[in-house]
Amino acid sequence: SGNNGGYANFTSISTTLNTSTAYTFQGTPGFTGTAYNETWRVWIDYNQDLDFDDAGELVYTSANTSAAVSGTFTVPSTATLGNTRMRVSMKYNAAATPCEVFQYGEVEDYTVTIAQGASCGTPTGLAVSSIAQATATSSWADLRGATSYRFQYKTSDATTWTSVTTASTSVSLTGLFASTTYNSRVAAICSVFTGAVSSQLNFTTLAPL
Repeated sequence: SGNNGGYANFTSISTTLNTSTAYTFQGTPGFTGTAYNETWRVWIDYNQDLDFDDAGELVYTSANTSAAVSGTFTVPSTATLGNTRMRVSMKYNAAATPCEVFQYGEVEDYTVTIAQGASCGTPTGLAVSSIAQATATSSWADLRGATSYRFQYKTSDATTWTSVTTASTSVSLTGLFASTTYNSRVAAICSVFTGAVSSQLNFTTLAPL
């Protein structure tokens, strides 16, 4: 773009960003004469609440330099899907805040469309309850974008996992051995893609009476 008097609304220009995906960008300053040190910043309104003040929405801050800059950011799995705003600022000799007036530099707004990425992230809140001698119930938090889940468990001395695929956020385990420690974990399935497994949770069944 060119010199737009300090601000330009380019929200008619858009691109698609997938959740849980890393992106690299480059910013090149344009000087009509002497090159000055500039600090670049990029924000994305991930939760679409019409500000850039939330944690994680400042996705990049450059060094104070007159050269071209580049950076990488990853769209979080929790980002709200759909159209939202990306703001790019280049301020002379200092870092800008999301909304301020400054004398030398440029601010530009663009549209990004957040789409579901191949992986919808990793389930959290894995817990085991109703533990008995031969049964137990495992549950976890629902993960937006997941079409199903792959729950796995095994005895602590085994090397092979038993897998259970379910559309629910819980699974009932039967046929367990008494007084035995089990390892468990869960991964989300988004369409045909399976995400990373959660942290392992261990539980021990009850001893016989």
